[in-house]
Amino acid sequence: MAQEEEKDLYLLLSNQLKENSISLNLSMRDLYLSSFYLVQSILDIFSEKCALDKKVVDIQGLANTFQVEIVEKNLQLESCVFNQGMSGYLDYYKHKYKKYPWTIYINNNMGSLTKRYVIAHELGRFFLNYPSYKGDTSCYTNPLFPKKEEEQLCDIIASFLLMPIGIVLDLMKEYIDNCKRQKKYSVDMYDWLSHLGSMMGVSDYHTVSCFQNIRYLGGIIFESNGQWEQIKEKDYCSEIYKKIEEYPLFFLG
Repeated sequence: MAQEEEKDLYLLLSNQLKENSISLNLSMRDLYLSSFYLVQSILDIFSEKCALDKKVVDIQGLANTFQVEIVEKNLQLESCVFNQGMSGYLDYYKHKYKKYPWTIYINNNMGSLTKRYVIAHELGRFFLNYPSYKGDTSCYTNPLFPKKEEEQLCDIIASFLLMPIGIVLDLMKEYIDNCKRQKKYSVDMYDWLSHLGSMMGVSDYHTVSCFQNIRYLGGIIFESNGQWEQIKEKDYCSEIYKKIEEYPLFFLG
């Protein structure tokens, strides 16, 4: 696919999600499915750039694909109650000596796995606002409560970027099957989450929040019972629904 065609498709998807996200009447189902569709489309188009061995998404490579520069700096804040400071923020600034106009600044005082999440979160902000984004005071500060609805959307998008649901379902099936082979009578949730985070390059804290969003998305797709009104949903949801349908232990009750 030509570069211009890729950008046109990306722009169409970004504008669609931005338009939906500001609607107060948007249902949870539509919110999660719109976010899921956007992320899947991006990962499909740029799969050669964003996929590495061991199922770890190259989030920095994906940022570079969209000409978003990653810069580490000291973002420590004296007033931060968790002694962590600002985690990161997205900035737009054009200059003849600057390689890209968009830059994600991340706190150099964080671990490598947390930095990956912050990049994914700020990429979510970039996707939601492109091409109109010109920079504002919004930033990601973890684990404080978000000030805006947009921050929650960025968290959802970050979850889907770092933990594609199809890969999560495959890993979960492998994990459960392995427990059965070891004659374990139950699956330990903490052990499962630790395994999931290590396999996908996500910190313990963000593994929990990401998996919650993946659970919600999986429930929405399962409840749809294979029926989707729009072709765009069918293209991506049908594959996930098939995985769920073939392994009923994912859902009980």
